[in-house]
Amino acid sequence: MGSVIFADTDGDGLDELLASVANGFLYGLKHAPVNPPANVIDIDPPAGIVDEDVDEIETTGTLYARWDAVDGADGYEVAVVRPDGTGYVTDPPGG
Repeated sequence: MGSVIFADTDGDGLDELLASVANGFLYGLKHAPVNPPANVIDIDPPAGIVDEDVDEIETTGTLYARWDAVDGADGYEVAVVRPDGTGYVTDPPGG
């Protein structure tokens, strides 16, 4: 059995999977990219704001956002970044 790595073999800015196999061949597996949501807005349901983008939310609790569904997406990943640059990435509920 060979190895599998990620690499941009065709210079398009997207990584392909490269797999070496026991027979000595190297296979490049390319995938169709999934575009990001066209519209993502920060909302604040506890304050009644569910249809417009909130530029700034000061909270120590739950953050809320809404986005348009993306055809072909199996799930979504959300990154939260604090003003000091620290943060985390999460899979949102239902995502």
